[in-house]
Amino acid sequence: MFIVAMTLAVIAMMGIYALQMASTEVKTAGYIRQQLQTQYLSVYGVAAATQALNNNPQIYATVLASQPDTGCYTLYQISTQATANPQSQACHRSR
Repeated sequence: MFIVAMTLAVIAMMGIYALQMASTEVKTAGYIRQQLQTQYLSVYGVAAATQALNNNPQIYATVLASQPDTGCYTLYQISTQATANPQSQACHRSR
């Protein structure tokens, strides 16, 4: 009787371990799928930005210069708007 009970306990533990490993594998597959989707989306974003800049490279500089952001300076040494020239203020942050 003791041997049968111990055998059932070992088989039950093996089953629980197998279920846990299957669950971990499903989670890992989901993470890999999500990582691939993110990678493809980032590659598409870089390609779209490159194409937009190749088609009309001056449009971004025009928008940034015409709508400067008062708290964003592109040069490291500029600390106030008074010492900033228009080119160093030509940056824009999304709100």
